[in-house]
Amino acid sequence: MRVNFPTPKRGTGSDPSWINSMIWVWPLIVPGNPIPLARHRFSRSGGQYLPQKSQAYRDWLHLHFVRLVNRRSPYEGMVQCYLKFYRDSKSNSDLDNLVKAIFDAANNILWKDDGQVVFFQASKYYDKKHPRLELTILPYAL
Repeated sequence: MRVNFPTPKRGTGSDPSWINSMIWVWPLIVPGNPIPLARHRFSRSGGQYLPQKSQAYRDWLHLHFVRLVNRRSPYEGMVQCYLKFYRDSKSNSDLDNLVKAIFDAANNILWKDDGQVVFFQASKYYDKKHPRLELTILPYAL
């Protein structure tokens, strides 16, 4: 099964305003239908693997984030995230699995580890014509 995603381009959807060398303050728009991260499967030989559709989406997000940051170092401080998922169908998908896909793809690119995310707010919507992810990352202030 082949899954096609739009080719990521630098500045796609928004032009981030960088502060603290890594954090932006308005939504990054990632075009395409957000896909929830599926559970790992077990092969007959006992190994684990990620289903192809989830792996393809995570790889595509990873590439999109790499092109976006353009060789900047991952942010090392605590962050808060606001995520809006606009899906092209009303099919039932768990919000936590949508978030996991984004956080996994951002590791070692936007931040060193998703453990740095100390607060997040996520919501999902239906938009058949323009499916996308809107992601805002801010430094976490105590």
